[in-house]
Amino acid sequence: MGRPSSKDQTPYQKRKYRIEQGLRNEVEGKFGQGKNGYNLSKIRARTARTSESWIAAIFFVMNLVKFSKEFLFSFLNAVFASIFCSGLINLDRNL
Repeated sequence: MGRPSSKDQTPYQKRKYRIEQGLRNEVEGKFGQGKNGYNLSKIRARTARTSESWIAAIFFVMNLVKFSKEFLFSFLNAVFASIFCSGLINLDRNL
């Protein structure tokens, strides 16, 4: 029972286990973020359906925040790349 001994595992199995642990940690981290930052642990709805709706709404907001950060970074990266690469600002001039 439990985790198999590391002596009995092949290098492939060790690598696979390490990757799976990383994925689990990422998911557990998101649940922790939802509980701490978005009060996911304080939902007190009367019915199970209402609770599920609250939980879905909280995770939806968490995804919106994540994607908005990624979009903002991509947008600013494109803007700065177009400014610096198009020659609008010449960085190679000698002062």
